[in-house]
Amino acid sequence: MNKKILVTGGEGFIGKHLVKRLRADKYQEVSIDKKTGININGKKLEGIFKKHKLDCVIHLASEVGVRDSLKRPEDYMQTNVIGTYKLLRLVKQYEVNQFIFTSSSSVYGKRGGKKGFEETDKLSPISPYGITKMVAEKACEITLKNSGTHLTLLRFFTVYGPDNRRDMAVFQFTDDIAHNKVIQLYGHGTRRDFTYVDDIVDAIVRSVKKPFKFEVINLGNSRPITVLKLIRTIEKYLGKKAKIVRKPLPKGDVPITFANILKAERLLGWKPKVKVEVGIKRFIDWYKGEYRL
Repeated sequence: MNKKILVTGGEGFIGKHLVKRLRADKYQEVSIDKKTGININGKKLEGIFKKHKLDCVIHLASEVGVRDSLKRPEDYMQTNVIGTYKLLRLVKQYEVNQFIFTSSSSVYGKRGGKKGFEETDKLSPISPYGITKMVAEKACEITLKNSGTHLTLLRFFTVYGPDNRRDMAVFQFTDDIAHNKVIQLYGHGTRRDFTYVDDIVDAIVRSVKKPFKFEVINLGNSRPITVLKLIRTIEKYLGKKAKIVRKPLPKGDVPITFANILKAERLLGWKPKVKVEVGIKRFIDWYKGEYRL
């Protein structure tokens, strides 16, 4: 448990939960984030590698969000691809034993069979965000090939929970309902594989404990629900009805995300524990406390 781990994006939504868990598990954690003055494109980054003998790097830092990537594709390329590549060079130079890259279901695009998206599926992203994650995955594979660094690529599916980013569906819907604003419901029957943040963090920690030479692993709830059902669940625990306006699915959004997690079960012994009903109630309880409702 005494591994020294660098977490990039440690002040972000998932990063905060991960750092808390690593500290509880007695890992030696080093966290960086652009909010604290050190980012993956900055000159201070190499100083972290010089100062600390790192055993593992968990790379969470990223420009995120499908729709925003349509407006700022250059920013996404700069951070998600070039920034990741600079980080990889340091990982290789300083002979870090393990690198865990956090990717996204957006790399799959609209593809996927009845059993969900599988790691072996052809990648066909339809947004700049998905493209940058796909390219970054390949950069990880190529850069660290034939090195001593173990590489795990984790593809996340629609993560939510306390401290959720304000631009994500669970937070936006909750906030809009709480303040009597109209919810814009995009697409007809759109389904998402909502995955609770504690389950994601648990899978990351399990990955730390099992350094694979190279593996790609999906992490999702594997029980996609309609976005409308999500809204109804939020209504239930918030105690308020939503005002809904339906709109067409925006460019870059996919009609469904659905993780096939058989590989995660087999390699990590991992299954998501938190059902959406339970996770949404936990989020609503946090939201009420945070915003004094």
